[in-house]
Amino acid sequence: MAMSMFSEAYDALRKVVVTQAEFDAEWQKFLNKEVVPILGTSGPDSAHAAGLDKLRERIEDSSGGGFASFFLGGLVGEAIVAAAKKTGAEAGLARRCAALKMLKHLYRAEQTGAQSVWILSPPKAYSKWVFDEIVGTEKNLTALLSKEAEVYSAANRKTMCTALHQAVACAQYSAVKLGSPDPATTTVFERWFADGTASETDIAAKMTSMGTEFTRIAAVLGSNLLVFSDEPKDRTSGGWKDWGFVYSSEKMDVVYLQNAFLKASGNSGDLWKCVLTLVHEVSHRVAATDDNRYDNGSPGKVGGRGLKPDGTFTFDYATNNADSWAYFCVDLKGMLSKCDRNAALAGTK
Repeated sequence: MAMSMFSEAYDALRKVVVTQAEFDAEWQKFLNKEVVPILGTSGPDSAHAAGLDKLRERIEDSSGGGFASFFLGGLVGEAIVAAAKKTGAEAGLARRCAALKMLKHLYRAEQTGAQSVWILSPPKAYSKWVFDEIVGTEKNLTALLSKEAEVYSAANRKTMCTALHQAVACAQYSAVKLGSPDPATTTVFERWFADGTASETDIAAKMTSMGTEFTRIAAVLGSNLLVFSDEPKDRTSGGWKDWGFVYSSEKMDVVYLQNAFLKASGNSGDLWKCVLTLVHEVSHRVAATDDNRYDNGSPGKVGGRGLKPDGTFTFDYATNNADSWAYFCVDLKGMLSKCDRNAALAGTK
C-alpha cells in the first residue's frame, strides 16, 4: 500500500537501516556508528543529529565532491547505489537506496536563539514518498536518486525555525495569560470567542481550559521530536497552494507545510501568518479543534464569513475552531495589526 504519512516513511527507514542492516560493509559500519543512534523508536534523536551531516558529506565525497556532483548529477545516484549494495541482498536494493535518500534530505534545522525542528525536504521531482518513488532497475534507481533540487530551500528551513520559535512564545504567553486573565486578556478572548450569549461563568471556565491546552500546544511546538515535512502526493495533486495540514491520527507530531507558508516565510512582514499556521495546525492535534470557519470566508463547517462570533458561529463553535485559536494567540501576543484583525473577523482577508 502506498505511503501517505511521514510516520510510515520513518518506520520503513528504521526497518531498513536499524533492523535489516544490509548495506555495503563499510557503509554499514558508518551507519551503525553515525545514523542508527538517530533513529529512535519514538522519532529522531536530536542528540545524534550531526550524523546526518556526516552522511551527506560521505555521499558527496563518494560522488566526487560538490563540483563533480553539480555538473554530473548521476554520480550522486551511483554513490547511493554503491552504498546500498551487498552480495546476497539484491532484492532489497531499492529500499536501501530509498532509505539513504530519505536520510540525505532529512535535517535537524537550527538557528541561533530560535527553535530547532526536524525537516524532511525531498526532491521536488518526487510525486510520491521516497519508498514508493525509488523503484525499478539499477539504472532507474540511479536516475531517480540523482534528483536533488529540494522542496524546501535552506532559506525556507531557516525561516521555519524563526516562525516556530515565535509560535512557541505565543502559545506559552497565551497559556500564562489565560491561567490568570487580566481585563486585557479577557477583552481579546471575547473578541474572538464571545457571541453575546455566553455567560461570564462559561467564558471564565473556557479561558481556564484553553490555557491548559495552550500549555500542551507550546510543549508540542517546543518538542525535540516535532517534524515539518513535505507531503508529495498532496503537493502534486492540488493542495500545494494552501498553508499546511496535519493528520490528527498520526502517531508522530508532524506538520506538513505547503506553498502559501513558504511564500509568507519569504516576507518578514508576513511571518505572523506562518506563526498562526503552526498554532492552528498543532491545535488540531492537541486540542482536537475543528475547521468550523476560516479567516478568508472559505467554506467551513459553519456557514457565514469571518471569525467574528455571531448567532450562527456561536461560542461553542468558535472555541472549537482552529483559526480562532490561532488568531487569538497571535493577537494576544501583539503580533496582529488592527487591519489584519478586522479583516479576519469580517472574513475579507
